[in-house]
Amino acid sequence: MPLRKSYFHSQLFYLLLLLAVGTLPFTIYLILPIALLMMINWIAEWNWKEKICCLKQKPGKYFFILFISLYLIYIIGLIYTDNFPNAFSILESKSLLLAAPLLIFTVHPEVLTTKRINTIFLVFLFSCSLLAITNIVMASFDFANDGRIRNFFYLELSRFMHPSYSSMFMCLSVVFSLYFLFINPVRPKRNLKILLWISIPILIVYIFLLQSKSGLLVFAVIFFIFGLYLINFKKKRCLFTVLFILLFLTIPIIFIKLITIPVNRMGAAVHNLENTQSINNPQESTMQRIVVWKVTRNLAIDNLPFGVGTGDVKDVLINQYKNEKLTYILQKQLNAHNQYLQTFLALGIAGLLILISFIVIPFIYALKKRDILLFLFIIIIALNMLVESMLERQAGVDFMALFISLCIFRLSIPQKEIVA
Repeated sequence: MPLRKSYFHSQLFYLLLLLAVGTLPFTIYLILPIALLMMINWIAEWNWKEKICCLKQKPGKYFFILFISLYLIYIIGLIYTDNFPNAFSILESKSLLLAAPLLIFTVHPEVLTTKRINTIFLVFLFSCSLLAITNIVMASFDFANDGRIRNFFYLELSRFMHPSYSSMFMCLSVVFSLYFLFINPVRPKRNLKILLWISIPILIVYIFLLQSKSGLLVFAVIFFIFGLYLINFKKKRCLFTVLFILLFLTIPIIFIKLITIPVNRMGAAVHNLENTQSINNPQESTMQRIVVWKVTRNLAIDNLPFGVGTGDVKDVLINQYKNEKLTYILQKQLNAHNQYLQTFLALGIAGLLILISFIVIPFIYALKKRDILLFLFIIIIALNMLVESMLERQAGVDFMALFISLCIFRLSIPQKEIVA
């Protein structure tokens, strides 16, 4: 298929995409105007036959239908919602679920090449590294002023977004670093290789300091999977595999039981799970999640098969918190803290099935293609959605929509381009 996109439009598209992923770790407020500029540029190209032709290519067309169906089911949920202002706000925050696959899957592979996608991943990686350094430096200034060691942990360290989402970004960045160092067919040049090696300890230390329980658990899982993959990448090494598994099992025990720091949230969570007397009106976040999960599950079952509607989840949860006298949780007005339950309550069985398909089908495709990047990205978002309502936060929506579209598109590029 001939390439008919003008040089100006293709360059603008690529630069805006770089800007989107580069600013994402620092702010969510630039994504919407950047996406609008990309849509204006997309329309101004006016090459609809080429866009349709690109969209029809496998596997893009199947994933495009799958991805936008998640957005469309939220539109259908407007039919029976009561809180329309909240519903339209939710649709606006999820707009990249529609825009990202539309913009990316209609691009010709000669415009968005493997090399360019790798550059996009590297920009995100180094932006996350810069975020980690910036926050640690700012925490150091605060520590110099007040002497509080807590400046280096959790909410007080994460200045630009919630630690759970920041940890999620860092975990993917670690994956990118390891991929470009050890797996990518095109080996990095010397200067890039040095920067990649420098980024790894920075990112890992920052994940530890953030003390997000979901971030620590996800990092442990991807470290385990990537470690096994690297050990057995060229040939099976049974002895090294056993030693690595034993080491992996030992480190969490040391961290949870023996390390004492001002904010050891993982240790606190384990302690609370072992002492469940605080379950009735908990103030620790893990116990809060357990209570909220039960409340959300019961409400979702009561509202089968269609759910309560796109905009009504928060309202029905708050009413239930009042009815059950969950005063501390009511004060914080917590969402479901589980995207599967959140979608189940909002959109019923159909919404839950589409969300699960959003995870399972790309996961199977990653296994089929033996692609470690897509595989680990799906692991990261699937695990985070167990403990966070990712699609209810702009950072979660933008992160998932952009990178799942890029990872899928990358695998659709002809093989000769991948190794070029």
